[in-house]
Amino acid sequence: MSMACRACGESRLQPILSLGKTPLANRLLTA
Repeated sequence: MSMACRACGESRLQPILSLGKTPLANRLLTA
């Protein structure tokens, strides 16, 4: 899986903050 900036499309991203594994906004699983 390749990640890219949603604003400009740049693919050379550098992580600056790790929150661990978290769900994407508005993508929560329902029971």
